Amino acid sequence: MGACEIASAPLMVLLGLFPQPVFGVALFALSSALGAAFNVQIMSVRQAIIPEHLFGRVQGAYRTVIWGGIPIGTLAGGALAGVVGLSTVIVLSGAASIVVAFVTYAVLRRHRAEIDAAFEIDAAVDIDTAVAGDGAET
Repeated sequence: MGACEIASAPLMVLLGLFPQPVFGVALFALSSALGAAFNVQIMSVRQAIIPEHLFGRVQGAYRTVIWGGIPIGTLAGGALAGVVGLSTVIVLSGAASIVVAFVTYAVLRRHRAEIDAAFEIDAAVDIDTAVAGDGAET
């Protein structure tokens, strides 16, 4: 997950520096693919570490923050682009994303053992469920 974030962020800086359509499409597609890979992985981590009875609340809060921030960022970016230009805003956004990517990487690395343990527990539960479903004792 951290690698996806760290690889994706500089692509936005390059997008702002090289705004030609051919580069723009390629850089945006690659950045978006890395973002999608991160999103799939982080959802798996949330499912593994959040207790089932709290999952809906956590998911709701997460989506509220993410989707609620999009219009705010859009308005702020548009206003700033009107002053300094769109390419500058994209470069600044990419630079901020680089900082966020390294913070994300550090947080994930710090909690690596807990994340790994959560997936080991889920795997054990899945195996126990499969065995019990076959009529065998657990």
